[in-house]
Amino acid sequence: MNETTLPKPSADVPWPTSDERARVPDTSMLPGAERCPPATEAALSAKADSLREARDARVEALRTTVRDNPLVAVATALALGAVIARVARITR
Repeated sequence: MNETTLPKPSADVPWPTSDERARVPDTSMLPGAERCPPATEAALSAKADSLREARDARVEALRTTVRDNPLVAVATALALGAVIARVARITR
């Protein structure tokens, strides 16, 4: 059912023109096939951790900026809201 066909080696007929196919089991449905190798999983986990740390640093920097300049933050939010409202009104 879950089998992939590959060409059967034949000395008589070269592979590109051979119609004979060998049945090879499809290993993608075996238990554990959905998991990536441990080395890859560790690398992905390390990358995710570094991205989370960078995100947290940016969020903290933005919070500090808003705390230091609250009026500028409110004015920026109002201006951005006005631009979004204008774009929404134009696209209707």
